[in-house]
Amino acid sequence: MMDDSLVTMASGTEISTADIDSDGEFLDPDKISKYKLAAGMATLALEKATEASVAGAAIHQICSVGDDVVSEELAKVYNRGQVEKGPAFPTCVSPNNIVAYNSPGAENATTAAKGDLLKICCGVQVDGMIATIGTSVVVGGPGAASEPSTRALQATRDAAVVVNSMLKPGTKSTDIVKAIAAVAAAYGCEPVGGVCCGNMKRFVPVGNKRVLIRPVEAGETCPHKEFEIEDSEVYDVDIAMSTGSGLPRMGEIPTTVFRRDVHRKFNLRMKAARHVYAVVDKQFPTMPFAVRQLGMPKARLGIKECISQEMVFCYDTMYERPKEVVASYRFTAIVRSGKTTCLTAPAIAIPGGAGAGAGSGGEEGAGAVKSPLADTDYGPIVARSSVPTSFSW
Repeated sequence: MMDDSLVTMASGTEISTADIDSDGEFLDPDKISKYKLAAGMATLALEKATEASVAGAAIHQICSVGDDVVSEELAKVYNRGQVEKGPAFPTCVSPNNIVAYNSPGAENATTAAKGDLLKICCGVQVDGMIATIGTSVVVGGPGAASEPSTRALQATRDAAVVVNSMLKPGTKSTDIVKAIAAVAAAYGCEPVGGVCCGNMKRFVPVGNKRVLIRPVEAGETCPHKEFEIEDSEVYDVDIAMSTGSGLPRMGEIPTTVFRRDVHRKFNLRMKAARHVYAVVDKQFPTMPFAVRQLGMPKARLGIKECISQEMVFCYDTMYERPKEVVASYRFTAIVRSGKTTCLTAPAIAIPGGAGAGAGSGGEEGAGAVKSPLADTDYGPIVARSSVPTSFSW
């Protein structure tokens, strides 16, 4: 049944479901400093997970590297007083044609291979201020990238640059979708269906302003209303480009990432399910989590009843067609009327040096793609961007 009660954090902080559903919030200097603190931790975790992404490394081990860094960094701050802190999104590593949300446990023996295109993302929250981050990395370095991977990487990066330039009060969500589609078409790619950009609030990773990055097909109804970006909003921008159709499907790997539905209450019947829900309620009351983070042998069994009773949202592991690749880029930004602040700007290395900015004259290597946006309205925006190509920025 639906519930409009209080949600209690591990620190004792309580927020109402009415606050979760409300519009906007005031961003004072203290909140902004906590957003930046969370962003720094998320960036470091992504950096270390990226360094661990070498040929032969188990995917679940790369995920653990990112999660461990988050835990270590959080242990250094706010150890006195009632300040909630924790992961805001589990480290996910999604190879090649897997779109996102792949965060397996040790039972999954999949390893990274040279030339694989890995999408890595994670998130951190400090006092409910959330920072998410994600990038794409080619195992073995940019030189090991295939031509399709190079196109997907460049399209993703350039779309992220364009969207970042549009994050200002008054921009319509539909205009963002059109811009992403234009960049994708220029590289012969497709925006991935089901991937969203949207606002976040304190303790709320999924706000009430959401936009699907892929235009709705003819005859379909968009599940999200058009909106305008407003001052002092925080956005989780997630861009994913595919060399395939952009219409992913469910695969054989079971869903590993979930988020509690704070509006739902139900008397679970299975002991394993009650145990799982108790842990989720305490450790991840509003944030997404991976089953492996629960640290219990029957977590997979227990989560099944939570799913059937709709007490959790599923972040399904979706697949493009075999031999196609998907690249993604994810960042967090605070919209201000004066200047938008990009809290997380993950590194992304483009083969041939194109990551320094499309049309910037980077030395071309094997598989390098000259920006087809140079002569469009988006060309100058991309050319003057400062997206880093490595984490030494």
